[in-house]
Amino acid sequence: MSTDSVADGKSGFELIEATVADVHAAFTAGSLSARQLTQMYLDRIEALDRCGPALNSIIAVNPKKYSGLNYDGAMDLINWITSPDGQKTIADFKVSGEQLFFPTAAK
Repeated sequence: MSTDSVADGKSGFELIEATVADVHAAFTAGSLSARQLTQMYLDRIEALDRCGPALNSIIAVNPKKYSGLNYDGAMDLINWITSPDGQKTIADFKVSGEQLFFPTAAK
């Protein structure tokens, strides 16, 4: 599957570059369902996971928008993962002697 374009064969809706207004219009027109949109996102995630670029990211969400989440804990995790100690722990993690993860954080 190409990672450049994700379209639902039934609706013809193009996910890439779609705005919220585009999604709303497709929902309103009945040409896209929530189930189809969800599947398109899942297909996109799978395509990127298997064929796309290496995505090495971690983010904390906006604590003003999501007040029920542990923002301080997320920031502690981010700071540790990107620290020299966290990067060493990642590099040292092995299964049957084989390194599974390769640290790439640049501070």
